[in-house]
Amino acid sequence: MFPDDRTTLGRRRLAAGTLAAMLLLGAFVGLAAALPGPVRATGAVHVAAAAAPTGTITGPSSVGPTSRATYHVSASGGPAEAANGTIVGTYSYTTSIVGANTSGGAVTPPQGVLVNGSTNLTLLSPNATEPITLYVDITSSYQGTNTSTNLSYAISILQPILLVAGLKVVGPTGIKAFALDIDLDGAHVGSVSVPSLTSGQNYPISFSYLGQGLGPGWHTFTVSLAAEHGLVVFQNGQESYSSSFYISGPAPNDSLWILAGVAFFAVAVFIWVTNLARRRPKTKS
Repeated sequence: MFPDDRTTLGRRRLAAGTLAAMLLLGAFVGLAAALPGPVRATGAVHVAAAAAPTGTITGPSSVGPTSRATYHVSASGGPAEAANGTIVGTYSYTTSIVGANTSGGAVTPPQGVLVNGSTNLTLLSPNATEPITLYVDITSSYQGTNTSTNLSYAISILQPILLVAGLKVVGPTGIKAFALDIDLDGAHVGSVSVPSLTSGQNYPISFSYLGQGLGPGWHTFTVSLAAEHGLVVFQNGQESYSSSFYISGPAPNDSLWILAGVAFFAVAVFIWVTNLARRRPKTKS
């Protein structure tokens, strides 16, 4: 082999080796790209939405017309509460009442901030006997992040049953203030505060009861002054007083009787028509 041939062969081998190295490097790069690796963000970062707060409303479920009642509202969670339970933000609220006739009704304060996650609201009920709903919209806020929830509480406005009586002090030295217990059908349902009274003084008492849950029929209030040891009596001179009232039941359901009457009428018409057909003379052919 001549020198020129050897040079040419060497160049060809070098070129072939370079090509093989490049092919091997490309395969390695492709394999590395195909292997899993750290994911890099190529767009906007998605942050999980803050949880909405939760809360409760507690208070009387029935009130009288134009009466006042207190409701306790509490809240937790949302951006205003840190992971360890510490309140770092603010819980704000707005209130409303919804019903067929809310004229004269109001909630105070109508809006504000829950201090340490709670507050008390005062409801002035409308002058109507109807169901209403108290709504409290709570917003949990911290560093520009806000989430909200809406709480609701059903309230029945009932016409109260009124007990009225009169007291008279017969003791020579008067009597100190005391609480007069009220029983209904033998069960304690409340009391009336009687102030200090002088000898011979008359004092009217009244007790309002909503009557929720009472069944139809007669019910009786009873009041006793026996614990006052004869120092005070009712206007009739007795140490006990009772007053009865009647609650009507639901309107009778006459649908069954109406259906029975319709069925009886249909049977009667069927019998009459059948008898009439039998009595009709047959025509001769």
